[in-house]
Amino acid sequence: MISHIEQFSQSVVNRTIHPLSFQDTVANPNAATLKDMFNKFGVSDPFQQLSNSYLDSLNRTLPKLVISQNLDRFVKRRNEAAHGGRIVGATRVDIADDHVFLTALAVSVKTVLSSHIANI
Repeated sequence: MISHIEQFSQSVVNRTIHPLSFQDTVANPNAATLKDMFNKFGVSDPFQQLSNSYLDSLNRTLPKLVISQNLDRFVKRRNEAAHGGRIVGATRVDIADDHVFLTALAVSVKTVLSSHIANI
């Protein structure tokens, strides 16, 4: 996990990720923020579309409500870790599942946006 954190941190340091990209998300893209961002691109019912393309490394698909709830739960845990130094009540299994979820969610976001752009 440390190597992943180092890679992501390095991308910020190398300016591969522009700091202004965090302005609209306030650095915490929860479900409401993600929905707003998709809506700005003209994507309707984004969580349904994310659900339609979501498939994680454990071969799971998730309904749109579960995707939005998982994202909000992850952002809450992230905030607890960042601002409190620890995550209350989370196990190693929970954190590992967050990684599986976020990896699949990122692929799904790319799929939905790529499809939307191709249809424009």
